[in-house]
Amino acid sequence: MNRKFGHIIGNEFLYQIARYLETTFLEGKVYRIGGVEFAVILPFVSEAYSEHCCWEIYDRFHKPWEIRDAAYILQACICDINCRGGKIEALQIVEHLQYMQNLKKEKKGTIIDHFDDEVREKMERRKYLIDRMKQAMKEDGFEVYYQPIYCWSKNAFTSMEALLRMKDTDGTII
Repeated sequence: MNRKFGHIIGNEFLYQIARYLETTFLEGKVYRIGGVEFAVILPFVSEAYSEHCCWEIYDRFHKPWEIRDAAYILQACICDINCRGGKIEALQIVEHLQYMQNLKKEKKGTIIDHFDDEVREKMERRKYLIDRMKQAMKEDGFEVYYQPIYCWSKNAFTSMEALLRMKDTDGTII
């Protein structure tokens, strides 16, 4: 936002968004968790209420935000994470939100997405693979396989590509 509007106007947009979130969701807490990222923590009422809150934010981001003589429709990625039935740490919520944000960077426009079991499994798998790669780097846990490349016009193998493979802790190749 600061790159697009400059620091003064960019910050005014952020303040306006924060005020909107605070006054719209009085029963919750609003946090700025990054440069242009906010989290609204609400008590869980129902799936329908969670959906309603997401759509309320979605609808607001389809209207112009007005600062001084400027009016802009800002894009937002709205992620719904329901944490009912168990305690979740603040760092876990931030981790979930960051993962969702990374998934949505390619998409344009304001969108709503839900952090469900499928997304949680993908996130856990990604975390596992990153941890496994770090461990494999320390333990020399990679193997190189060479795959020849055949050139039909020369009727011969002319080159090869190196394929790096990583083994899991049980020895199977990932």
